Amino acid sequence: MTFSLKNFERWALYYMPTGHRHVIVIGTSLGGLAALRTVLSAFPQGLHATVLVVMHVGNQRSLLPELLAPHC
Repeated sequence: MTFSLKNFERWALYYMPTGHRHVIVIGTSLGGLAALRTVLSAFPQGLHATVLVVMHVGNQRSLLPELLAPHC
């Protein structure tokens, strides 16, 4: 199937979930790591939301998943 807006609309109507979804999006730079840890640690266990974290870290390998794992 080639991409077209019409094909995407058909796909979205069939496959996309219906109803409301809760999403929390957090954006920060590498300097905001301590604040990010604090925010993530404050979320209640069993939070019914998807949390997306966007962090500018440059082009080096990031240890972000390992650093944040104890706080999530």
